[in-house]
Amino acid sequence: MTQNVLPTAAPTAPPHRSLEGRLRFEALLADLSARFVNLPADQVDTVIEDAQRRVCECLDLDLSLLWQLSPDDPDTMFLTHSHLPPGFPPFPEAWDCKENFPWALERFLVGETIVLSRMTDAPAGAALDVEVVRQFGVRSLVAIPLATGGGPTFGALNFDVVREEREWPSELVARLKLVADVFANALARKRDEEALREKDARLRQTLEEVRRLRDRLQVENVYLREQLQRDDGQQRILGETQVMLKMLAQARRVAPTDTAVLITGETGTGKELVASALHAASRRRSEPLIHFNCSTLKDTLAESQLFGHRRGAFTGATENRAGLFEVADGGTVFLDEIGEMPLSIQPKLLRALQQGQIQRVGETASRRVNLRILAATNRDLTKEMAEGRFREDLYYRLAVYPIHVPPLRERRED
Repeated sequence: MTQNVLPTAAPTAPPHRSLEGRLRFEALLADLSARFVNLPADQVDTVIEDAQRRVCECLDLDLSLLWQLSPDDPDTMFLTHSHLPPGFPPFPEAWDCKENFPWALERFLVGETIVLSRMTDAPAGAALDVEVVRQFGVRSLVAIPLATGGGPTFGALNFDVVREEREWPSELVARLKLVADVFANALARKRDEEALREKDARLRQTLEEVRRLRDRLQVENVYLREQLQRDDGQQRILGETQVMLKMLAQARRVAPTDTAVLITGETGTGKELVASALHAASRRRSEPLIHFNCSTLKDTLAESQLFGHRRGAFTGATENRAGLFEVADGGTVFLDEIGEMPLSIQPKLLRALQQGQIQRVGETASRRVNLRILAATNRDLTKEMAEGRFREDLYYRLAVYPIHVPPLRERRED
């Protein structure tokens, strides 16, 4: 980088020296102070950089840099806000302070402001700092540590001149410290607000998880009680005929997978028993197997049973409720009598199968679920599709691996 050549002339006086300049700068300070009062956190960064530009223009300065120390590494500082003249080469975004600015860092940490009208004014101990600064053509600067309420220094605010050397009267430095205080308080408030929002978000997430688990436990208890009223899970599938041995071999092959299975057969042939056996032999055996008879409810109530609802979603919805898909998350859902599922709900079931997402009734946000779907029917679903009562795309999602349970009349030996 081309380095500016130091002039032999004495440093020039800043515009702040004149009465008009002082009044203009005092008005700017008052305006900036008012602008930062109650400034939303998401606007702080933009307003700081605009304020840097206005200060530079008012005082005829070339650039302003605001650095912040890394909270994870106190030897590293980041350039977070800046105003640079057009065409000026950008500064690196991160610096190792001990390698580049050891003297300045020591001054900042004890709250000392650095004022250099000429680079030659710097003490011998600042030789490394001056060498780095000169690489960017800076010939005069003031650097003010950033801190709030007597707390530790967390950054620094620079105002620099590259065109010439510049005098920095004490009254001007005092005013620039006011600017630094305004910036520091705004950044601290932003940091606190962001931390509070993050804490609130974590709290909301925790409360939502608690509510979700509570809802799941409440509904799970209902489904598990219903499950106990059915088969106690100790029955075995019996059969020695060829047709039964073929069916059992199919079940053994598909059981360890997460493949969707459509179990067909007449009423009373043991389709639910096959579904229980598939779950018991799967990797999800330690998670719930939730049974749902699609013929029991219609439309909105069936949708609520499957996917849950939020309070007020419909008449009688007095509280948030998890559906069986959430209850069975990680486990298996057995949809019995799938051929009788209302056509209005079938697209939502298809979405749950395709994307692993559901929506509670009355909610717009989606929830992810990880399920295996087993379905059973005593109907001819190809006929149901032909007559428009069952979606073809849903059928092919459910019947990835079909298993037919033969009636007893076809296996009289059993």
